[in-house]
Amino acid sequence: MRAAQTLAAAALLALLAAPAAAVDAGRYAPPSGEFSIAMEAAPDKAFTLDTVQSQASFVFANFKLASGTGTAERTIYWTSEMQPQIGTSLDKAATDFATAYLADRYPSGKFVIGVRARSRTPDGQAYFLFTAQGRYKDVPATWTGAVFFFVGKASVLVSELDTPKARDALAAAGVTDAEFVGWAASLTLEK
Repeated sequence: MRAAQTLAAAALLALLAAPAAAVDAGRYAPPSGEFSIAMEAAPDKAFTLDTVQSQASFVFANFKLASGTGTAERTIYWTSEMQPQIGTSLDKAATDFATAYLADRYPSGKFVIGVRARSRTPDGQAYFLFTAQGRYKDVPATWTGAVFFFVGKASVLVSELDTPKARDALAAAGVTDAEFVGWAASLTLEK
């Protein structure tokens, strides 16, 4: 009985530790299927899925730059709990979401948001774009994030962080600010 429990626990841990590389028809979707995002262009393929955490109210997917030096990562944070309050400015709600994310994800990074912009995807979905400067593991870093509100369903933050040493590898892979914005805007809510 004990061996069966240990084996079952080991199988469960292996399942939880292994990221699910669910890329189908050029789009990544987490195992729970809340959203999908394009992974077909060469710059998208420069990033590989590192970890996925999922619970009923959130999904966090982290993609790391597959080659090169320095650090570059892309993340997607989907949550059903961070909906803007009625009467709250969406600009303020998006800024609060991005600021809270940076403080939680990179607590010692002291990231400061510098640029804020609002735009729409080709299908009309509004999003809020931010850039911030800070530190990642004591190295200067740049962060870019796009906040999407799907009213009554979810809020999503898609982001990219990079350090100076990673920028050559990013440039070689065709990763640019405009390409990141296009990737973020390819996000589709599936549920």
